[in-house]
Amino acid sequence: TRNSTCINDTFYNAVVSISRNDYNFPTNARIRFMCDASFDGDDVYIDEVVFRGSAGGSPSGIELVDGSPYVQLPETFVLHENYPNPFNPSTSISFTLPAPAHMKVEIFNILGQTVRVLADETMAAGQSTVVWDGRDASGVTVGSGIYFYRVDASGYGVESRKMLLLK
Repeated sequence: TRNSTCINDTFYNAVVSISRNDYNFPTNARIRFMCDASFDGDDVYIDEVVFRGSAGGSPSGIELVDGSPYVQLPETFVLHENYPNPFNPSTSISFTLPAPAHMKVEIFNILGQTVRVLADETMAAGQSTVVWDGRDASGVTVGSGIYFYRVDASGYGVESRKMLLLK
């Protein structure tokens, strides 16, 4: 738990972390907010509630107050295996972010030379997918072989995986 001091005209920020080791959340867990703001007559506003991690199940059909679907965010950056692998002519590279971050997704050949940069931008929290169509930066279709994709998630690290293009 992290709290900042509550002073008039100052935004109060509270972050409450509950470890999955401390509590096993059932899929029907509920959260209740209780506050006594009667001391000086202040109003209480809750601007944002974010859930991170896994509850052992995926809630479905839940909508937020603004009508957007509930999305469960991971606790850390996760790079998924590309699909399909082997592939022809294209493959999807997916990853999940716990918060918005600058992402750079690059394709390299077996010699370590950059073949293509698929993304170099800030991406939103949640799952994102980029597709490689088997072409290099100039639009030329590359040959069959082993290629690597590297995902640099600013603040979360760099991960690489191998993939196979078959023609």
